[in-house]
Amino acid sequence: MILRQVGHYTAATALPAEVFLGRWLLITATLFAASAVVLLVRVWNRSRPERRAARKRRKPE
Repeated sequence: MILRQVGHYTAATALPAEVFLGRWLLITATLFAASAVVLLVRVWNRSRPERRAARKRRKPE
């Protein structure tokens, strides 16, 4: 970890410091992907009324 001071991390987690970076990257990537999914759902829901209105304009009843 930063400055090679890993005693507190190892004592608190009982894991070697080498796994910290991999797990941190995995957690960060997961949170980023979840954020992207939330954004896509919000954009999809916001454009839904516009899609319905466009469909009604194309289909004469």
